[in-house]
Amino acid sequence: MRQRHTNVSSACYLLADIGGTNARFAYGDHAGLLADTQRNFPNKDFAQFGDVLQTYLNEYPPPREVTGGCIAVAGPVAGTAAELTNRNWVIDAKDAARVAGAPGLRLINDLSALARSTACLAPDQVSQIRRGNTGAGNGQTVVLGLGTGVNCATRIRMAGRDGVVAAEIGHTPLPRDMAELLTETFDTAPDADTTVEHVLSGRGFERLYHQLSGKACSGVAIANRAETGSDPQAGKARDLYRKLVAIYLPALALHFMPKDGIYLAGSVARSLLGGSCVNELTAPLDRSGPMQHVLQDIPLGLIVDDAAALSGCLETAKDPA
Repeated sequence: MRQRHTNVSSACYLLADIGGTNARFAYGDHAGLLADTQRNFPNKDFAQFGDVLQTYLNEYPPPREVTGGCIAVAGPVAGTAAELTNRNWVIDAKDAARVAGAPGLRLINDLSALARSTACLAPDQVSQIRRGNTGAGNGQTVVLGLGTGVNCATRIRMAGRDGVVAAEIGHTPLPRDMAELLTETFDTAPDADTTVEHVLSGRGFERLYHQLSGKACSGVAIANRAETGSDPQAGKARDLYRKLVAIYLPALALHFMPKDGIYLAGSVARSLLGGSCVNELTAPLDRSGPMQHVLQDIPLGLIVDDAAALSGCLETAKDPA
């Protein structure tokens, strides 16, 4: 949706990042996110998106007239409407704009917002896993989101403008080498309809632990047990998950050729893919084989800031296209 032209000093943007588990809101202007306006809400506390939007607007009235904005959604976007992949919420940008008193709001996929954010991330928002060869860039970055769901998006810089290529890669079939590792680990092949999201999402991580230990447990608890060393099976599940992600990275890189970098993002990525596993994550990218010279040059980072998608929403809201 084309935004009407606004005076830079008076612009006020409503920003929302609607994931499968949480809804995050903030206001922004041309200088950045506005201090003390960020708020997170658990989705389970609300029946529909309109309810959580109204709650935010009531608790945090806009500091001035809302002149535009952007909503990022964890699901495919069709025109001005979207439905959350992992929750029965329908989000309509026209309805949201009316409630917020805005002339219009843009609606994008949440990974598209994260992809846009890679153009403006501050050093403290990213943990650099591998620096790569920054001189070999081609204006393309890809973000792999690992959380309640799995998806990716690519930012492409052309003629001084940023564009984003959205995807639904989590619903693609599990690659053969990932399936082979699971078969080797569990002595049984994954079902033929197993997808990338079935394995690399938060629920996928919980299933890995259940298969190893025979016990059901939340992903947060498993990660904590792995970190403290109190549960050997939790450590094995974390290590297996890391290997699966590492195997997936070269295929992702060859699909999208992100010579400016691969960014890992999402709650699962932040919990399981920190600095202690640098060698595990980068080994497949460094392995000899087809396009080795390309893979070895690609930087790899972990987005550690929950507000990164809101920054991407702001970049999108400011763009007049």
